[in-house]
Amino acid sequence: MLRIHFTADDLARTRLAPGADAAAELTISLQLLGGALPTDRLAPWRRGLRGQLGPHGRVLLELLAPGAGLPEFLHLPGGGTIGSSPTDTADVDQSLIDRHLDRLAVRRAPTPFTRALARRSTDALQLLGTAVSDYRTQAVDPYWHRIRAQVDADRALRGRALTDGGVERLLTTLHPRIRWRAPVLEVDLGPSWTSDVRLTGQGLLLQPVLLSAGGPVFGITSGPGGLPELLYPARPEEPLLPDTAPDLDALGVLLGRTRAAVLEALADTGGCSTGELARATGTAAATASQHAAVLRAAGLVLTRRSGSSVLHTLTPLGRSLLPEHPAGTAAEALRRAPKPR
Repeated sequence: MLRIHFTADDLARTRLAPGADAAAELTISLQLLGGALPTDRLAPWRRGLRGQLGPHGRVLLELLAPGAGLPEFLHLPGGGTIGSSPTDTADVDQSLIDRHLDRLAVRRAPTPFTRALARRSTDALQLLGTAVSDYRTQAVDPYWHRIRAQVDADRALRGRALTDGGVERLLTTLHPRIRWRAPVLEVDLGPSWTSDVRLTGQGLLLQPVLLSAGGPVFGITSGPGGLPELLYPARPEEPLLPDTAPDLDALGVLLGRTRAAVLEALADTGGCSTGELARATGTAAATASQHAAVLRAAGLVLTRRSGSSVLHTLTPLGRSLLPEHPAGTAAEALRRAPKPR
């Protein structure tokens, strides 16, 4: 059990991450390759990945073993992961590599690749960078817009908990393996984890992760003055499939002032229930629900259940249609379009 001790300042400064983190998704997703999936909605992602994982990607599996934890050294100072550029292997923290390899050696026999990493081999580091870069192009990039949309939907739900009950309500509702017993947050990280962390006033960063093996993960954000960070699973509301172009027929149905108002209401509020959407747009609840369904079919809105109601949020594509997006004036065009019958 990990016990995170809060002060009053830590409670005041605890916050949700601003959105999906590609480096966190990449690192956490490695646990899903060989283990059981926490939800069948991630099964399409793993099936597609296993069919195209090349020899470079398979090198990453040599860094994994039950109970060994994740290879934290994949994160680089200032954000991002190794493999982002040809020269970034020089920024890898060798002490983090050594620490992970020590944990790994207890649980599986060393391989030629892990022995070379332990010797600080330049060739091994370059292979690691290539493996991570290849893995990202296969495991994260093709799904990125959908990952962002589902993480944003999770953040909207957590934001409601924060608004309704403050930080303590937020901490109480994060995950079944996370328990708030003021002033301590208890996080079940598995039987091999028993430790105490005392925060010192900087708060805790809460990062939802979609490609999660089902449990929370604790770490420190990369870079100088890194913040304590708790990664928790964002529950997928739909199967994770590669990003595709929106349905053009659905986008044609989309054109109209009422649906433009729906997009703007979701952008202004960060997320609405069907009843709130109806009030914001001056329509009946059934009408608001129908418009949300059309927007969802067009890939512009994500809907997920929250108790007895649902919460509608914008996807990145839906947000891109609004005036603040550099692409321009789609919302203005929608306002001028004939009202749908």
